[in-house]
Amino acid sequence: MNDTPFSRVCRRPRGAAWRRGGGGFVLIELILVLFILVLLGSVGVLAVASWVGEDDLEEGAEQFAAALMTARAEAAMSGRRIRIAFDEAEGDEEGVNWRMEWEADPLGEPGVFVPVQRPWAQRMPHDRVAVVSSTLTGSSGHARAVIEGTLGGGDAQPLHPVVFYSNGRNDSARIVLASRARGDQRLAVIELHALAGPSAVRVYAPDELPHWDD
Repeated sequence: MNDTPFSRVCRRPRGAAWRRGGGGFVLIELILVLFILVLLGSVGVLAVASWVGEDDLEEGAEQFAAALMTARAEAAMSGRRIRIAFDEAEGDEEGVNWRMEWEADPLGEPGVFVPVQRPWAQRMPHDRVAVVSSTLTGSSGHARAVIEGTLGGGDAQPLHPVVFYSNGRNDSARIVLASRARGDQRLAVIELHALAGPSAVRVYAPDELPHWDD
């Protein structure tokens, strides 16, 4: 076919239609890509939420253990007994809150505990973890059982206060923590030894939690 002005005019609509068709095809591709990105984004949000929940338990338990170490050091330096007590009345489905208390006047009012007024005691991770149980172990648990008359028995989920003494020691105990993040059913366990203080945090799935015979 000869290349004349008339033939070029005749071919132009076909070229224009092809370009319009190509533009429509590209638009469909963009819509499909955007849909895939939105879908991947929603999956990513769920994954990040789950990861943040897991992070809450580990970080909250580590902060809790660090506060126990600080309480132990504070008791030795101040010459006052410090204890961690539990608010059963403020419990929920995850567990209970707690408070740090100390013997403000050991000589004038021995045995009277009031809230600790220290920055470290105000930065406890209440928003991350809750206490499921606090059990005195070893000689500490035996002595408490004798005093309370519960030797050989007791609550399924005990919440015994744990005391840190002015001589640098503390009650031997086991504290079990639960995450406040929805969907995280794992539990964190902190062991406290009379001489060594808190141990490393251990995290368990609910069905993996050891059975302790104290």
